[in-house]
Amino acid sequence: VLATKFGDVGDMGEDKTQRKTNQLAVLTGVATLVLLPVVVLLPGGLTSVPAAWKAALATGTAPSKLWYRLVASGFYFFMYQLSSFWVLSCVPPITHSVLNTLKRVVIIVVSIIVFRTPVTPQSAAGTAIAIGGVLLYSLTKAHYAKKK
Repeated sequence: VLATKFGDVGDMGEDKTQRKTNQLAVLTGVATLVLLPVVVLLPGGLTSVPAAWKAALATGTAPSKLWYRLVASGFYFFMYQLSSFWVLSCVPPITHSVLNTLKRVVIIVVSIIVFRTPVTPQSAAGTAIAIGGVLLYSLTKAHYAKKK
């Protein structure tokens, strides 16, 4: 959201897509620098990595496969963020918010189908209420933002 408000600040690229990509790169670097001390100081942060690595290896996973999964996970998350920034540069923030809500619905439905998760009426109602709440919040916020 801040990227849309400050999208024209500074020389971060010649076109809108390049500018958004560069903003993402800068935000990623700044977030890393800001959060690194927190990760070092909090319990379960970087100090727990050796124990977690040993536990993963103890399950029989090869170190090369573990490294691949770690790098691939980071790459896919960065690409997800990049595509999200790209979409945000092409559509208004409210459309992005609605699409993000729709994305969650698709993920839930696909997960239910792929993993054959049984859906109880209670879990279906809870999911619908949560997703509906997020959607209503986004639409209401956009509606009142237009009035200002």
